[in-house]
Amino acid sequence: MIFTKDIVLSIIAYVPAVGWILPLYLAKDRELSQFHGKQGLLLNITFFYSLGIWWLISNIIPISHSFIEDYILYFIIIIYAILLVWGELTVIYNNLRLPYYSKKAQEINL
Repeated sequence: MIFTKDIVLSIIAYVPAVGWILPLYLAKDRELSQFHGKQGLLLNITFFYSLGIWWLISNIIPISHSFIEDYILYFIIIIYAILLVWGELTVIYNNLRLPYYSKKAQEINL
């Protein structure tokens, strides 16, 4: 596989928290990079939204077992990491798709 600018920027889209910024702003004319940038943005929005809900639940609802909170947080982080790796694999193998995110990424117009 030849790593072109388009593929490299698409892979960078799945760097946690800020990776989606580069493909969206440096490759405005490249469809593949834009798609993966939008998909990375959606993954990050979902992750931070999940963290916010976890934080609210852990601070508003008193849970006597803090290890449950920890396990929920670990679960969120592991799912996020799996989705990021899956996203990177969609760049390398074109026949893979992230089930919900690929459809939503196509609907976003930036």
